Amino acid sequence: MDKEILYEFNRDISKVMEYITSGRELEARHIFNTRYHKKYDRYFRETDTPLEFATEMWRALDIYLNSEPARILGDVSTDKKYILSVYADYQKDFKKETAGS
Repeated sequence: MDKEILYEFNRDISKVMEYITSGRELEARHIFNTRYHKKYDRYFRETDTPLEFATEMWRALDIYLNSEPARILGDVSTDKKYILSVYADYQKDFKKETAGS
């Protein structure tokens, strides 16, 4: 089950990132908030979770897509380059987590 959730999460986050990279942030926000937030948020509230390595990615997406005050204040975490950088790091971590699967 642990490996399954890793692949499922990666697939779902990749969909959100596809919208972001194509400049469709409203669609990214919609899918993240209506489908994936409810589906995965509990994993990031648990202490022993197979998605622990993805916590930074999850939080960065939540801030990027949902934190208007941070955007107004010019917080770097609301910058598209930042979310793309976090996603690149996440992808490296994902490969390490799933190596040998």
